[in-house]
Amino acid sequence: MTEKNYRQIAFYGKNIFIDESFGFHVDEEAKTLLVIEKNYTDFNAVLIYQEEDQSIKILPRWQSHFLLKGDAIYISREGHGNG
Repeated sequence: MTEKNYRQIAFYGKNIFIDESFGFHVDEEAKTLLVIEKNYTDFNAVLIYQEEDQSIKILPRWQSHFLLKGDAIYISREGHGNG
């Protein structure tokens, strides 16, 4: 896994690295980060900031893998090298 294959997004104190094969959308008002297909046909994960305990809840979908590494969260597509 190399960071050159990912886009980095700062999200509530965490560095989120998203596989370049995915698109994404951040909704500041709803405190969510959507990991989506680039053609907008489906979403692959939702990250939600939880104010009560200052944590990030991950709602995974098919085709996505997650790696937690310190203050970083890596999101990769199935078969794209997840570790």
